[in-house]
Amino acid sequence: MPDVDERKYATFVTGGAPRIAVSMVVGALAGLFLLATESQTRGASTDFNLTWLAAKAVLAGQNPYELIGPGKLHPEGGYPYIYPLTAAVFALPLALIPSYWATALFVSIGAGLLAFAVTKDGWRRLPLFLSMPYIIAARQGQWSPLLSAAFCIPALAGVLSAKPTLGFALLAAAGSRRTLVFAVVGGLFLTTVGLVLVPTWPLDWFQTLTATRHLRAPVLQPGGFVALLALLRWRRPEARLIALLACVPQTVGWYEVVPLFLVAVTFRETLILAILSSMPVLYEVWYGAADGFFDFTPRGFQMAAFAYMPAVALVLLRKNEWREASHYH
Repeated sequence: MPDVDERKYATFVTGGAPRIAVSMVVGALAGLFLLATESQTRGASTDFNLTWLAAKAVLAGQNPYELIGPGKLHPEGGYPYIYPLTAAVFALPLALIPSYWATALFVSIGAGLLAFAVTKDGWRRLPLFLSMPYIIAARQGQWSPLLSAAFCIPALAGVLSAKPTLGFALLAAAGSRRTLVFAVVGGLFLTTVGLVLVPTWPLDWFQTLTATRHLRAPVLQPGGFVALLALLRWRRPEARLIALLACVPQTVGWYEVVPLFLVAVTFRETLILAILSSMPVLYEVWYGAADGFFDFTPRGFQMAAFAYMPAVALVLLRKNEWREASHYH
């Protein structure tokens, strides 16, 4: 099958003003969605709330790794703060406003930037925002949408250090010198600021990670090895993305597969990934079959079968030719 012609399949090419307007609308809707679904807990049940608490602690001159987690001042559902301090440093401006509004703004920014990133040459990738993996990511205030945008926009690459596992996969897959430069400069800046504010944070973070048991690489899940078949098209950034993403430790939360939507080129491909990846989520919601972050075997197989395998199939239909991620999108 011939390679996908991006221009041929574009619904129409977006101009600057329409693209910005659509991105702002997507971002606003995502933020409003978070506000509506978090109206009872006021943001306390989101993943970003942990980063917000960490940023508040840093502003108060305290060590967030000593304050957040089971048996500590902020138990937060029994989960420790497993992010590096670079995430909290990045979120410092948002710590100046209440968690509820800060999380909504974070989700809105991530959605808007991702929409801007994937509409470089058409609207056809927008169905990803209707997929259950994205909806879960927005609902839980996750980093995956923002980091996925950084895969396509080199100037955002500094934020990849906020979640180094996913960030490393995205950076290595991008194959762009500009992305690498922005990632290194931005990462060094956030790391240095973190060291000035909390000198012991690298050791504290490492100790927290070693005690964490809910992270596992998808490639080690049942059927996960199929993701490595994407390396048959290793010259393509989306192929490297699939393989590398499958090799880094992560939860079995569906929000983790949001970067796989960057594989899609056409409206039909985006829709296929959105429908397939949403099916097991809707099944879990309807039948209550999931058991959270520690439901490794069934959830891991579902993610391999309904997210990774379809993404691999799409990539294998393309030629093995070199591209940069910023050119690809």
